Amino acid sequence: MRHVKDTSSIRFEVDCDGTIKWDATDNTGFWGTFEKIQNLDAILSSSAKNRFESFLAQVRSEGFGFCESIEIQGVKSKARFSLLAVFHNNKHQIFGVQVPEHILKSFEEFMLMMNEQGQLLRDAQKKVHGAQQIKEEKELLLEDYMLINNSLAKMQRDLAKKHELLKQAQDALQKSERRLKEAQIISSTGNFERNLETGKGYWSKELYRLLGYSTDIEPTFEHVFQRVHPEDRDQLLDAMDTIIRTGGEAPLGFCVVHPDQKTLYLHGNVIAKVNSKGAPEFYHGALTDITRIKEAELDLIRLANTDSLTGVNNRRSFFDIAQKELSRSKRHGYTFSMLMLDIDHFKKVNDTFGHDAGDIVLKDVVNLAVQGLRDDDTIGRLGGEEFAVLLPQTQSKEAFLVAERIRQNIEHAIIATAQGKLKVTVSVGVSSITEDYPEIETLLKEADEALYSAKNDGRNQVCVSKASPNG
Repeated sequence: MRHVKDTSSIRFEVDCDGTIKWDATDNTGFWGTFEKIQNLDAILSSSAKNRFESFLAQVRSEGFGFCESIEIQGVKSKARFSLLAVFHNNKHQIFGVQVPEHILKSFEEFMLMMNEQGQLLRDAQKKVHGAQQIKEEKELLLEDYMLINNSLAKMQRDLAKKHELLKQAQDALQKSERRLKEAQIISSTGNFERNLETGKGYWSKELYRLLGYSTDIEPTFEHVFQRVHPEDRDQLLDAMDTIIRTGGEAPLGFCVVHPDQKTLYLHGNVIAKVNSKGAPEFYHGALTDITRIKEAELDLIRLANTDSLTGVNNRRSFFDIAQKELSRSKRHGYTFSMLMLDIDHFKKVNDTFGHDAGDIVLKDVVNLAVQGLRDDDTIGRLGGEEFAVLLPQTQSKEAFLVAERIRQNIEHAIIATAQGKLKVTVSVGVSSITEDYPEIETLLKEADEALYSAKNDGRNQVCVSKASPNG
């Protein structure tokens, strides 16, 4: 009876294209030279290959997996292995434990030998001699049986230890995965990946939530794109096109809108890989909800550009908008007008009724002025009780009518304060661009001069700058 060796184990990696990289040992000489086996077709039958590829797909999807008893063909013979695999760095890293086939074959030989010896025993009994020889043969068979039994017992113990190690590794992977999911929930971060060759993609549960989808939706880029705010779509397409063509890493940032109109700002990074021919293969990345940070940033911008009392543009913001609008008007040949508006005798309001009443007057005057403006018009507070209004694509005569409408709205309004009801009036100056498109400061100066003409002529009226067309 030949000596029974211990169980063998193997380690190898399988790329997504099926290429094998070996790292294995075997004390039975079962495999021969591993480096000669380069692909799955060399070690698997067609049925075993289908089962093995299904196993790899499970590993790619879930990050790890276990396969019980799959037949693998070596250089010299074949055997069955139990496999544990994890998916890391775009490779399947696989560990296998073999129940050597020669142990099972030895057991079958033993059973055949038992039958043969039984026949010999019957023959010996018929001939009434050789009893002692039969006894010795039985003892030898018993020794062989005990050897096999002991070997099988050791194999079971070794398998039990290896299964325990596999279970510990699986538990560790599950624990790591659970911690990753918890970290994503805590940080409002979701991850994604996509195989560009197969089209298969993956979103974490947190990314489904950030995008406003249920987990039964297929994780495609088209579904992401549907949620992206229209103003951010071109930028996202350009970024993804560049990263997929060139590979490497790039930042992502865009706003998503849920069906209930809930808006989130997402920021993150994406990494793409290309093959040796420069063709895209795979990309993955993560996105974090930065809505609170973005809203705080927008609040700061609003505070920096808005008059805190009236809520309209402050002086700096107004001049920035005016400069951009003037440039646009020059580029397209549009007309452009400006109003300067000042509350008549406002100092008397503050002195008589107090600054609280004066603040109410300022806010109500702004609201009344806005009622007479279009959506494209811009109003700003330049200081104190003085305001300016931009009127894009508006000629001098039309600007005069807008100013007169504002003046009348304010003149007929009654402003309620804690000190009583008030009425105020405003004086308005109008200036419009000529063909040479002056600077904003020049246009503002002309409107200011027209404003003072209105005040000198008795207040509560509109005057057009003499420098303006039809002035």
